[in-house]
Amino acid sequence: MGDYDSDKWRIKMSTVRRVYVEKKPEFAIKAKDLKHEIKHYLNIQTVTNVRELIRYDVENISDETYEKACKVVFAEPPVDICYQEDFPRAEGARVFSVEFLPGQFDQRADSAVQCVQFLKEDEQPIIRSAVTYVIEGEMTDEQFDAVKAHCINPVDSRETGLEKPETLVTKFEEPADVKIFDGFIDMPEAELKALYDSLGLAMTFKDFHHRDQDDRHLLVRSLPPYHLLHRAYQRDLRRRRLLRADEKKLRPLLKRP
Repeated sequence: MGDYDSDKWRIKMSTVRRVYVEKKPEFAIKAKDLKHEIKHYLNIQTVTNVRELIRYDVENISDETYEKACKVVFAEPPVDICYQEDFPRAEGARVFSVEFLPGQFDQRADSAVQCVQFLKEDEQPIIRSAVTYVIEGEMTDEQFDAVKAHCINPVDSRETGLEKPETLVTKFEEPADVKIFDGFIDMPEAELKALYDSLGLAMTFKDFHHRDQDDRHLLVRSLPPYHLLHRAYQRDLRRRRLLRADEKKLRPLLKRP
């Protein structure tokens, strides 16, 4: 074999460890319930077995702490089976994993981080969790898609890949500078509509069209999720309307001798 650079090799190797935790058959209540739902709600009678495993991806943790965490944090030995890196499965079984959408709070992962720090307070682990489903039995692709749709709530979750990431460190792009549009209040409606269409905002054009005398400039910064921008805009509108209503009520009182 030829020579290789050990430093480059270390960089290319993934530092992420993966743990799968599955309830022992006598305690696998959720998996049994899901099998019942698939057979009776989705009417897929060919399913023979369903397994549910909690998946943890762990980074920035020492070997000693990791081994302890596998026994007392990620799994409970009396009721759980703990697999490291991969788990055995029946031939032909269909597998998929579900994780929270970016921005959603992952309580299971957050609790695991805190528990690991109890084991060793100077550790700063990064942990991500997901749920892995294993469906055994003959089924068509359409039926498998129906099972996925049944298990995944698109409001807060999404399907994730089965491959292990090289790192769990999240890198965010540098946000663009704030855009400033001068003369916003004096824009004709057609020009304002074109500006609204170009920005891709979550608010309606009616809200966007609402302008006060103080709106000499329009500042727009896209910060996903976009509904937060919409809510902030709506709160500002309501606040201004309440101030106007109070002013109308107080004006007659102020004029009285």
